Amino acid sequence: MIIDQKKQDAINMLVQGTMKRTDIASKLEISRTTLYDWMNNADFIAALDKAQRQIKDFGERNIAAKLNTAIDEYWELRNTTTNEAVKNDIYRYFIDRSLGKPTSKLDVNAESNFPRKTIDADELQKELDEFDTIDEPKNKDKEKASSQSE
Repeated sequence: MIIDQKKQDAINMLVQGTMKRTDIASKLEISRTTLYDWMNNADFIAALDKAQRQIKDFGERNIAAKLNTAIDEYWELRNTTTNEAVKNDIYRYFIDRSLGKPTSKLDVNAESNFPRKTIDADELQKELDEFDTIDEPKNKDKEKASSQSE
């Protein structure tokens, strides 16, 4: 498919994202079906993708060009503000951007570095019984002491 001026206009309107597809078809004086047919064509899709990438690249270049100034001005705000909450927010922002935002989320499905040991129920009961046996003399001593004081 050759991308003529009408198709390029459709691409531009789609990339802008401010018009409904029905309105785009109406403005171009084509049927909505024709627009959808174009949108399913590989050449049209490629041209649309290229236009979207160009806009994205343009935006990224503009942001990158202003990034140093933005960082300097943000840091200057931190140095000149008298509001402690603003200072703390700026510190937190820089720390989070540099080190990553801390999270309290625990991923219980994550693989552990430690191998899991399968515990047999009988083995566990045996350990609990041993623990109770160790605890018994202390309890008997307490019982003797309390009965003697009465």
